[in-house]
Amino acid sequence: MTTRSQIINGLKKLMPEMWIKKSEEWSMGKFAPRVYNAIVVTSEDEKSFINGIPAFDYYEELDHMALDDIDDDDDLTPEQKSERRKQLRKNKTYINGIHREIYSFLEKYGWTEFQEWETSGTLVLSNEELL
Repeated sequence: MTTRSQIINGLKKLMPEMWIKKSEEWSMGKFAPRVYNAIVVTSEDEKSFINGIPAFDYYEELDHMALDDIDDDDDLTPEQKSERRKQLRKNKTYINGIHREIYSFLEKYGWTEFQEWETSGTLVLSNEELL
């Protein structure tokens, strides 16, 4: 099983300057035991990007904007629009608000089953059920 420290180190390799803490460092006990032994990341700073794209997007706005662009393109036939929508959904930038590259890393090590958005800018990750 991959430890929390290994996941934190892996996330820091993906985004070296991103704000990331162990839950007990972040909550200072006020949320314990609900988020004990978890990882907390925040997406509310300009250092939380992968290849120029926000690492986290609670509202998944980037994917919604891309769908809107397809719908607004008058040069496309209805069939072309349908096909592009299917492709976009298949290759979404975000999965549950987490950039696909980060999500794939977390999934590889079993850290995607238990995740919870504390706020639209703060994500709690765990490999065990959050209380």
